[in-house]
Amino acid sequence: MKKEKMSRLLSGIILIVLGILVAIFREGALDVYFGIVCCASGLLLLIYTAYLVSKKEQLTPSGFIIGSVLLAMGISLFVHWITVAFLISFIVVAVLGAGVGLVLYGAYLLSKKEQFNGFLNVIIGVVAIVLSILYKTVPDFAKIFWVIVGVVIAVYGVLEVASAFIEKK
Repeated sequence: MKKEKMSRLLSGIILIVLGILVAIFREGALDVYFGIVCCASGLLLLIYTAYLVSKKEQLTPSGFIIGSVLLAMGISLFVHWITVAFLISFIVVAVLGAGVGLVLYGAYLLSKKEQFNGFLNVIIGVVAIVLSILYKTVPDFAKIFWVIVGVVIAVYGVLEVASAFIEKK
């Protein structure tokens, strides 16, 4: 199996499991489940990256870094150093910051007469800002939001798995 196909298959399976867990359990009971997914994802990514190193593939350090961070997050969730609620709050704030950055980058692209990419970045940035603000300020939105996010993650995972099997050899 080609490395792109294998990585799509692995990431798709992980996304399906994560999406289902997020949609079903939301914030309440996610510490253990999210810890399991983080540990499994981190280990798979580290093993896969080590395999690519053994095959003398050209790599960036991102596989080792992301795998190690995921493994550390999973272990931290298991031993209760952090909670999923803390991670979610951190991610929401990061999404807010990324949204502002995308709006600014989109404005820069628009000033350079790159209309499509500029508008796309501005729209995605505004959506990220609005979603993160709604998540933090409207309590009922948070409940619906995580079901939507879970479903979207799972559907994206299914598409990844399907594309791994459909991809030409």
